Amino acid sequence: MEQPALLSIIRTETNYRFRLDLPDGPTGQEYSTDLTPDQRERLRRALHTVVQAGQTGDGRRQTAKPGPTNDALLSLGRFLFDSLLPAPLQEMVRRLDSALLISTNTPDIPWELLFDNNNKSRRYLCQALSVGRSLLQDRESTQRAASLDRVTRNKANKRDTQGLSVLFLVNPTSDRPGAEEEVASLCTGLPESVTRIILYRQQANQLEMRVRMSTDAPHVLHYAGPMPVMNSNDEPALALGGNARLDGAALEQLFQGLPKHPLVFLSYHEEERPTRAATGMLTNGQDRDERAEQLAGAILAAGAGAVVIERWPIPAARAREFMMLFYQDIADGVAVGESVTAVRVSP
Repeated sequence: MEQPALLSIIRTETNYRFRLDLPDGPTGQEYSTDLTPDQRERLRRALHTVVQAGQTGDGRRQTAKPGPTNDALLSLGRFLFDSLLPAPLQEMVRRLDSALLISTNTPDIPWELLFDNNNKSRRYLCQALSVGRSLLQDRESTQRAASLDRVTRNKANKRDTQGLSVLFLVNPTSDRPGAEEEVASLCTGLPESVTRIILYRQQANQLEMRVRMSTDAPHVLHYAGPMPVMNSNDEPALALGGNARLDGAALEQLFQGLPKHPLVFLSYHEEERPTRAATGMLTNGQDRDERAEQLAGAILAAGAGAVVIERWPIPAARAREFMMLFYQDIADGVAVGESVTAVRVSP
């Protein structure tokens, strides 16, 4: 049986790392691709466009004729080949004539759609070769990433200590303007080393979260919205845009592709114009605390590294001050527990 070539693709916090091992050949050389903010945004949009095109399709068999879905796939395939795949590997893939196994920790990126626009055949990788995929778990991907040369690792580690990426989910139910004010004030005061990824109102949904987590791999997920709601299984969950829910199971799927366990910060906001309580909304103080603890436990079980949660109402000015100091500490490499303790006792 023919041995396949092995294309290893590992996403870390700072870059994508590639290695192509040919059948019966020596271990291939490893390459890395650092994405600029503009490239990250292009990748996010390309993935989002493909998903949207698939959702709006009429379900009929796709052909090679131009159309929204085919155009989106072609655009994504070109971007993956031209912008992410290192140039030396582009040439090796062009000459490859064996089956190919893709081993990666990025289940959300369809590498099988790599499209070489300079190739006369003008076919996707999966059309030119027999392609399989092996999904790496966290431990395996860590071991693979550790095999890169020391210089590359040192450069990556240096960048890690200088930056923090935060994904903000802001006012997903569109009835908590205080949440928007909080995040606007917070983002204005954060140091430039902190990358801000903000999803407002209806944008704060699982699809957008999946795309952003895939392209930006945030270190922190910051939720600014209403108190937890109860889902159909009588479990607490976070409200998202479009009446969607974010529970432990959904978070576990979202966290799977991240290179590190993220910190989750939950900032709850009471409804500013009291109306009839929303279905499933927690109103009793004791029940609210119990459900908040239950939700925090579910988030940790889903793969979060830590959860910071407000147990009781805090004046808005004090809450923003706490967040500002806390994120500055985290960006400087201070441990979560140490930072929380220090900020809480600060005057």
